Amino acid sequence: ALESNPIMWLDEILGSEYANNYLGNYAIDNQPYKGFYQDAFKLKKIDNQALAYEISSDHYLANWLLYRENKANSDFEEETFLDMFIYQAASKNNKPIYSLEYFEKTDKLTRLAYLPDMEDKEMPDWLKKMTKEKSEYDLISDAYRAQDLDMIDSLQSALSTYNNIKYMLYERNIIMALNIDSIIKTNTSLFIGIGAAHLPKDKGVINLLRQKGYTVKALPVTISKKSKDEIENFHKKKKQLPYLNEFETEFFSLKVPGKMYETPSLNHQRLFFSPELTNGSFFMVNQISTYTYFNQTNSANYEVKIDSLLFENIPGKIISKTPITKDGFKGIDVLNKTKSGNYQRYQFVFTPLNIFIFKMGGKDNFVEIEGNQFFNTIKMKPITKDWKKIQPLKTDFEVEVPNYYNIKNNTKIASLYGHTEIEAYDDDDKNYYFLKK
Repeated sequence: ALESNPIMWLDEILGSEYANNYLGNYAIDNQPYKGFYQDAFKLKKIDNQALAYEISSDHYLANWLLYRENKANSDFEEETFLDMFIYQAASKNNKPIYSLEYFEKTDKLTRLAYLPDMEDKEMPDWLKKMTKEKSEYDLISDAYRAQDLDMIDSLQSALSTYNNIKYMLYERNIIMALNIDSIIKTNTSLFIGIGAAHLPKDKGVINLLRQKGYTVKALPVTISKKSKDEIENFHKKKKQLPYLNEFETEFFSLKVPGKMYETPSLNHQRLFFSPELTNGSFFMVNQISTYTYFNQTNSANYEVKIDSLLFENIPGKIISKTPITKDGFKGIDVLNKTKSGNYQRYQFVFTPLNIFIFKMGGKDNFVEIEGNQFFNTIKMKPITKDWKKIQPLKTDFEVEVPNYYNIKNNTKIASLYGHTEIEAYDDDDKNYYFLKK
């Protein structure tokens, strides 16, 4: 059991009106509107610098959700963060995973925690003295390493506002203790991972469980050769998962083990992301609008550009680079190995309207072994001569376009972050159709 089941929370975050708090600077309210009448309908030309960035970048959710790596310290870090390690240990061993909190409630408590206190809190003298020698961050880190719950509680109480302590600790402690009790009463044996700050003092989870009749005692932490070997074997262990969940857009379809999401993105693209938490892998699609008919270019131009940029912008060493044809569209298949020893695989597909970057990433050689499972499911929609009437999600207008079309920002969450944009292509007369609201 964890404070939060990460895959459940991602689903709830992407369906929440407060997703902006979690997904970074992609929202309309973060976009610059200076010079609106000059820039509102300006289209970004995809130059080599922009293409290089798209090639070299993972989805912005990948590291946050799966690894929490700091590039500067990557040689000294574990494979993943503790919550994800516990999740993966359970999943690889076919154990159920429980969430001790609910996103909607915790999100509300988080916002309440930011309310200002009625009175300012002064730093106590003992902490003033300690911070002359060490920073607040170092003091907290030392307390966690020493497993000193009393010091963790003292620092938390001294450095946090009253509202922060009330809503981020005490209220959440009650919820977690109740859920632990409820799960155990179903005759379920639990391994529980929650933050150390939630444990100490009268209102901590330890005491709340004791009040419910549980015996809670500390156990010494020991690191043995056996435990080190088990950790090593755990990281090597991979779980075979079926690729059964189909995802489809106007231009492509594919299958993944979990769920694929369309996520907020910049105006010239659509981004899709599917985390596979058990083995620490991910799948992403970057659909880039080339606006070729405004830039006097074509898909062949971008095929040459991408090919010339691969060597400098694919991380690590390129193991293989193979020309492919995907349902009539030309492309490039690339397998690479990063400096940290992780394999990645890309398929670039070039169409009259877009560059598609299909990517799979993961730890060690997982992608090298499992890559075909994903890439063989990708199907590109053919260009037909049909026309159809379409409406965006908000149904505020209707337009007839060639059947080879797509609508940007046309999901519940993406519509909150960007403007409606339609592109379509008629293969019969080679005409291009564009609408932006």
